[in-house]
Amino acid sequence: MDDRSYPAKDEAAAVGRNTAEADNVKHVIKTQDGRISWMNSYGNDPGNVPG
Repeated sequence: MDDRSYPAKDEAAAVGRNTAEADNVKHVIKTQDGRISWMNSYGNDPGNVPG
């Protein structure tokens, strides 16, 4: 996990996205109050999920 601070949310999101892609993990961006504002999974999705 990256505990560094960034001057802008866009910069932090870009670093998180690049790290998530490299590690094949889920990337979650939250608002200041903790709600999820954006989420993407990079290569670690389950196969066929009914629904």
